[in-house]
Amino acid sequence: MRIEHIAVFPISSPLPYPYGISTSLATFRTATLVRIQTTDGYEGWGEAAGTPNETVQTLRTALIPDLQHVDLNEPQQAYAKVSSGPQHKITAIGAIDTALWDIDAQINNQPLARHLNPLSASTVTPYAAGGYYRTNTSDRGVELSREAQSIRMRGFTAFKVKIGRLSVKEDAEALRKLRASIGPDIQLMADANEGYRHDLNAARAMANVLNEIGATWFEEPLAIDRPDLYAELRQVSDVPIAGGEHLVGEAAYMRAIDNDAFDIVQPDVVWTGGITGYRKIETIARQAQITCIPHVWGTPVSFFASLHLLCAYRDLNAKSHHVKLEYDQGPFPARDQLGERPSVDGNGQIPSVETPGLGFHPIIASYQTENI
Repeated sequence: MRIEHIAVFPISSPLPYPYGISTSLATFRTATLVRIQTTDGYEGWGEAAGTPNETVQTLRTALIPDLQHVDLNEPQQAYAKVSSGPQHKITAIGAIDTALWDIDAQINNQPLARHLNPLSASTVTPYAAGGYYRTNTSDRGVELSREAQSIRMRGFTAFKVKIGRLSVKEDAEALRKLRASIGPDIQLMADANEGYRHDLNAARAMANVLNEIGATWFEEPLAIDRPDLYAELRQVSDVPIAGGEHLVGEAAYMRAIDNDAFDIVQPDVVWTGGITGYRKIETIARQAQITCIPHVWGTPVSFFASLHLLCAYRDLNAKSHHVKLEYDQGPFPARDQLGERPSVDGNGQIPSVETPGLGFHPIIASYQTENI
């Protein structure tokens, strides 16, 4: 069985209002999906980090020649065959790799999580990732509290909010108001998206605030290319430090781990080489006794891939109370038109997928296709 056809689907839509993170606000969001169809009628899906044009160009010039004779029953061998190269190639490989694992699990008539680990977990705990900055906020603390009450009503037991766009004092005031509003039962996490850059003093001050409100972790406070600053922050922070979503490749994670940068690493299946790339980093983290959980932000394709990975490796993590699945709350109409993500059950859990492969096939009839 060989690859018969590869197609790339550009996904984009304007947003209902501008929202964003410490460094920017967005008015639209995009994603890039890749579909592989085989000579035996199987179909697998993956998601790439690059733009559709970048992904198409990379596939045509750097990957297609190597994929012509790939054995679809050995996705890890396919990854090894095509994985060397610059960052833009690795992110395109991630889409190919995820699609090949989707197909391989279907061939074996197994959900991907169980295909990766026969003892995979049956549920995972999700956390709502929201708390985005908006342009017209008069009282951020009230806005965050209102959103927290909404996510609680939908079954979530943990909430991650954005910080770093305002001053430490202003963000601290909003976070204290949020905690007072929702009480101690909802776990809180904070994501600065590298907003404090090289300002270790500001990051320390925020770490103290997050410790005061009982935060579960402090995500990407500093520039990701400065693991030395992360290590310094870890020495004085009582709150675990998380990050790594934009690190690409094993070497980057090994450098961060060797420098004691993180308590929790967060590889993104889209950025870090797909299922195979994530598994390699999970192994490195586990050997270093560091918690590894997926960062998730894109479409349901990467969400389902991450759900399978977390189910497969949940019980192997060093600190299980940190092991949660990111569930983005930011409005993205095009994402939602592709199909539904799972709902949270009455116990605050998301069940594992029981259909073969990823268990998700996006609705793409309305999207333009770039055939390879």
